[in-house]
Amino acid sequence: MLFADLKVYGYENVKSLQAPVILAPNHSSSFDPVLLPLAFPLWSRFSPIFYVVRGGKYHTSWRKFVFSFFNLEHIGSYAIKHNQKDYAVALNLHKEMIEDRRTMCIFPEGRITRDGLIQPAHGGVVYLAQVTKKPVVPVLISGTYELSPWKFFSHQAKISVRFFPPIYFKESDYRNDSTVAKQYKADAEKVLNVLRDAKQEPLTII
Repeated sequence: MLFADLKVYGYENVKSLQAPVILAPNHSSSFDPVLLPLAFPLWSRFSPIFYVVRGGKYHTSWRKFVFSFFNLEHIGSYAIKHNQKDYAVALNLHKEMIEDRRTMCIFPEGRITRDGLIQPAHGGVVYLAQVTKKPVVPVLISGTYELSPWKFFSHQAKISVRFFPPIYFKESDYRNDSTVAKQYKADAEKVLNVLRDAKQEPLTII
């Protein structure tokens, strides 16, 4: 790789899947959305990858540089609608994009970890999976926590991306009532528990 030392594991878990899929990585750094597409072969059927991001301009100066350098804000970042308790409203655009055969990446934690540990999950990833009938692929990105631009661009960082077997969520498994949001969140924790187990972190009890 041109910059960091990137190793990819578990690609056999996705190479037989049909696009689109929903990628669900842990989130340790602003470099994560840069690195994930690089884990796929050139001209992959999963490319380009589109992202669910928080709304607003919140990047620091170096993050603005990275996002501009890799053109992420123009080729694939789509903000959720904030202050919406209804997933169907908050993620309607992302649902339509998946239905239009575009691979989507959503970080179930919703934000970058502050302590290096995988944070509690939000339920949006499971909502998208069950409503679009597409698989969720857990992805573990290692080596990016507290990664500085210097280490990234000077080839000092050792980073790995590991793909795990897909998880399917059926729409019929969810009741359309006031408890459904809790169901989505509980099942999103199952996705992150795959990654916690691989990192040997404590699992979230569901």
